[in-house]
Order: sequence, then C-alpha cells, then structure tokens
Amino acid sequence: MKEADLGDGGVALRFERGEEVVETILAWAKPDRRNVVAASLSGIGALEAVELGFFDRDVKRYERVLLPEVHELLAINGTLARLGAEPILHAHVTLGARDFSVRGGHFFRGIVAVTVEIVVQRFPSALRRGPDAATGLNFIQA
Repeated sequence: MKEADLGDGGVALRFERGEEVVETILAWAKPDRRNVVAASLSGIGALEAVELGFFDRDVKRYERVLLPEVHELLAINGTLARLGAEPILHAHVTLGARDFSVRGGHFFRGIVAVTVEIVVQRFPSALRRGPDAATGLNFIQA
C-alpha cells in the first residue's frame, strides 16, 4: 500500500494487487504505526475473494457469503475506532458484478484485484467501541 498525506488529517491510500484490504488498513492504523484513534473512510476500486455479511438480529450473528470472482468496488464506507487499544474497522461495501448486478453488505475481507483507492479522514479525539448487550456487537460508545 502507498499513502499520500492530504493535509488536515486526510490521507489517500492506494492498495496494490493481491493485498487484503481489511488487514492492511488495521495494520496501518495500529498504535505503533499511524496511531489512528478515529477516522472515516470511503473509496473505490476492484476486489476479488470478497467476504460479505448480513447481521441476523434474531440469532445475533452474521450470515456470510464469499464472492470469489472479481467485482468493481463501487463504494466502501466505514469508520475506524478503538476496541481497547486496538483499531477496529466497521465498513460496508457495494460491489458491481460483470453482469452489472449489485451486491453489498458488511465487509469482512477482500483481495485487491486491480487497485483500491481509499481516502481516510482522521480525527484527533478517540472513538471507542464496546459491547452492546442486546446484539453482542461492538457499538460506538457515546
């Protein structure tokens, strides 16, 4: 991954073919690297081997699907926060298939097929996540 400082907390990230997006973002945001305590992100590109999820609130777990083929990454949107000392990414993606159909959901993982470009806007105050008793998910703590 390559990065460019955009000023005022903004950073442009360009991912290389073969990189796994979620693990690369989390490694970049770690306290010993960039020490990102809060950020929003958005981007576009092309992915393969994408794992998406849909949260089933009745059983309190994600239904997951693996999409092995290449998809256009029409949009990724999310937040970076902290769960304890570690960065945590909550992101959703919208994907376009070769037949121009669209799929989307919670983003668990994806491999860069061509390139991915993500703009991150960092914030100086920490954004923390913690467990929500009703769902078992880690919600932003207000």
